[in-house]
Amino acid sequence: MMLVVICPKCKNKQKTNPKVVASSIKTCVYCGHRFKIHSNQKKSRIVKKI
Repeated sequence: MMLVVICPKCKNKQKTNPKVVASSIKTCVYCGHRFKIHSNQKKSRIVKKI
């Protein structure tokens, strides 16, 4: 299973591994911006589960 997250800077969607989601930092593959992926659903940038 993969998660789709959205970059807050460039708004592109990208897949990530759900095992590293617990307040981890993701680097956007499109613009290089680093952002946190929160496990809290209200603060989360998770769009959907695949």
